[in-house]
Amino acid sequence: MVVTGDVTNSGTISLGGGPGDSEQISIGGALTNSPGAQFNMTRDYEQASIGSLINQGSVSLGGLSGAKATVGSLVNSGSVYLARFIREGAERGV
Repeated sequence: MVVTGDVTNSGTISLGGGPGDSEQISIGGALTNSPGAQFNMTRDYEQASIGSLINQGSVSLGGLSGAKATVGSLVNSGSVYLARFIREGAERGV
């Protein structure tokens, strides 16, 4: 999916499907993730490119080798969960 402008999420955005499917989202403008909203990328093959992310809700990135997100700028007053990095840090004793 390609959106050239801005997106406001007040619900849930999740990429779905399986390997080989097109699991990509590109937002040229700002993604505003409102309070209570969720933006989830939890599979290895999911990719997002977002001009800027204003997060007041919940953002989850995960997977065994990590979903890949490129964000131009981030303003966060919600929660960002990076499952891969937290798990790897715990395994190293960080």
